[in-house]
Amino acid sequence: MRMPIEDFRNLTRVVLTIDIGYSCSGTRPQILAKQALSVRFVAQHCSQLVTFEMTPHLPGCFGDLGPSFWDRKSIVAARVVRPLVKALAYMSAECKFLKGIRIPRGISYVLGMNTKDRWPYLHGAVWHELSLRETSSPCLRKEAVKAWAKRTLHLLRTEGPIWDTALL
Repeated sequence: MRMPIEDFRNLTRVVLTIDIGYSCSGTRPQILAKQALSVRFVAQHCSQLVTFEMTPHLPGCFGDLGPSFWDRKSIVAARVVRPLVKALAYMSAECKFLKGIRIPRGISYVLGMNTKDRWPYLHGAVWHELSLRETSSPCLRKEAVKAWAKRTLHLLRTEGPIWDTALL
């Protein structure tokens, strides 16, 4: 089912999962570039947006199975996340009603004991959140989002998430 573009202007909350931009043949930089394009699309078509959540496709995020999959060799270069930082800054300038942006930092999941339940079930998340309520100037909003996104994505790129696991 396709949603007409006119309907996007009424959305006040958008959540982009890690699956946005993902394909079997895509590399991490290509997926992040596609995610940045998705953020720009949301910014252009969701003029009433109030809150925005996204999970960037970085090592150790929701798409990976657990901390054993975190590998220091998989650190993403800073230049690869620049389009995403710019897209989030663009969103803050375009969406006048935007009050908050959230990116997950901590992951709490539950692993099943049998083979059919071997995939982790998301139980909750700890979010890095930026509140834009105090900032009124579009230029200040844009700079605040850019600085926050750089810091948050740097943390995810270099240190990975905080893990909290429990077995069923």
